[in-house]
Amino acid sequence: MKNLVLVISIFLLSACQKEESNQFNLDTSFSMSVLDKNNNDLLNPNNNNSFKEENIKILYLIDGEKIEVNKPMLDYPKGFRIFEHENEYRIAIFPNNESILKFPITYIIWNSTERDTIKCEIQGTDKSEICKKIWYNGALTWDSSENKERFFEIKK
Repeated sequence: MKNLVLVISIFLLSACQKEESNQFNLDTSFSMSVLDKNNNDLLNPNNNNSFKEENIKILYLIDGEKIEVNKPMLDYPKGFRIFEHENEYRIAIFPNNESILKFPITYIIWNSTERDTIKCEIQGTDKSEICKKIWYNGALTWDSSENKERFFEIKK
């Protein structure tokens, strides 16, 4: 009987040990709406002057070189997606997290003449990468300390 109690006790104690998690939290994406000076939605495909999804490219600055995002195994292989949100269209950007830099750079190529620069502050650990701030063309446009959705609006 003592052996049975000992075996059950060992089993119960081993079941209570803390398990190591191999999960990684990647929380860096953001979204934005893009309007012209007359507040026309430049992401709405029904707008004749809108940016065409097939022309948009995302590039990451890696080791001084601009690399176009092309990851066919991902849900959004070009590093972005355009979606409808309430009464507007938005673009979700999956910014550069390819380097160990605290402030990686992402470029948005809208068409052959228009491009923008995104700089994010990434807070990283061995288990996570979280976007804390976003600069759009050098201007701080989003800050996590404001405790709101990672979204902003731009005018073109």
